[in-house]
Amino acid sequence: MRSRGGLTRRSLANCTTGVGIRSSGPTCGPTPQVWTGSSDSSKRAGQRPRRYFVKPTSARLHQANSTNSGQPARSLAEINRLFVYGTLVFDDVVSALIDRIPHQLDAKAPGWRIVRLPKKVYPGLVPGHGEANGKVLTDLTDAEWATLDAFEDPDYTLATVRVMIPLETDARTYIWRGDHLDEPWSTVGFGRDELADYLDRCLSWRRRHDQRRAIDGQQ
Repeated sequence: MRSRGGLTRRSLANCTTGVGIRSSGPTCGPTPQVWTGSSDSSKRAGQRPRRYFVKPTSARLHQANSTNSGQPARSLAEINRLFVYGTLVFDDVVSALIDRIPHQLDAKAPGWRIVRLPKKVYPGLVPGHGEANGKVLTDLTDAEWATLDAFEDPDYTLATVRVMIPLETDARTYIWRGDHLDEPWSTVGFGRDELADYLDRCLSWRRRHDQRRAIDGQQ
C-alpha cells in the first residue's frame, strides 16, 4: 500500500454505495467533515480551485467478498476495521502518517495474495490461492481514515474482505486494481532494503499533506 504524489508507490445510516476507482458515491445523513485531499474538478473563471471536506470513504467505496467466503460482506459504512498489509504493517510507517500506532491485531485474509507491482517498492492485494498475512487496525479516527485514504495510490480500491483474527470477521482493505507481477512481495526484503528511504518519503508526503490542509483551511 503506497502513496500518490511523489511516492513510488468512512455513520452512513441506511445507505450502501459502491463505485469504481476515482469515483464519488452518494452519501446520506449527516457525517463528520473530514479532509480527504480531493479537489473540486470544476473551476470558475478567475477563482482558485477549492477543496472540500467529505466522508473519507466516498472516493473509493467498493464491495468485494473474499473468494472463499460463503457470506456477503457487510457495507463499508458498518465496518471500522482496516486490514493492512505490505508497508503498513511497519509501525514506523503508520506512525509517520498518522502520528501514532493504533490498536492492532495479527490477521490473515484467506483467498488473497500480496504481490509485487511493476516498478514500485510497495505491494498490491489481489485474489488468489492461499492467504495474505497482515494486521487489523481497530480504532482509527475519521481524520486518520482520511489521511490514509489520501496517502494510498489511486489504483487501490477500498473493499470489504473476510479476515481471521482469529475468528472470521469483515474488515476494509485496499485491494489493487492495476497491473501486477505474479511474484510474492517480501516483507523481510522491504524492511532490509527499502524501509529507511520509504520512511523519509512518507514523512515528506505528510508535511506536504499538512501544508495543503492548512492552506485550504484558510480559503
